[in-house]
Amino acid sequence: GWIYQRLGDYPQAVKHLEAKLELRRTIGDRYGEATALSHLGWVAHDQGDYQAGLAYCRQALDISRLINDRENEAYALAGMGLNQEQLDNHEAAAENYRTALAIHAEIGAATLAVFDQAGLARIALVQNNPQQAQTYITPVVNWVQAGNAQKFWDPWIIYLSAYEVLTALGQAETA
Repeated sequence: GWIYQRLGDYPQAVKHLEAKLELRRTIGDRYGEATALSHLGWVAHDQGDYQAGLAYCRQALDISRLINDRENEAYALAGMGLNQEQLDNHEAAAENYRTALAIHAEIGAATLAVFDQAGLARIALVQNNPQQAQTYITPVVNWVQAGNAQKFWDPWIIYLSAYEVLTALGQAETA
């Protein structure tokens, strides 16, 4: 499903992720169920169905918290932030990203934390807080410049976020 999502074939992505979800539910694999739901939430975002994306990610969040899966808890929160951001629910999006960032820091997932920081930088820009945007985008830029972007499953979203934030901050050369 993830490969089809990256290729932009959302119907195939959904088909495969729904099959994974059904299988995981059938065998009682709560971890697999939560990850499938998170992925469906991100695909819904890519399709522009932000309410469905939120619903999937909320389900994933509930299960992840129930089974104490911190990594998927943060992934579900980041997905919620992404969907909330598109719905212009900036405070909720920022809270989701901040909570995901704290969990990623706690579990040592520096690569995943970069996504949260990029989201927080975008939100700070929308909220007309350039100083906070700079605070969040600086570690993202340092991470990219250190050659780490290929460690992320979708480096283009990180590049685009950094470019947009830096350009808005008047740092076109760095962008």
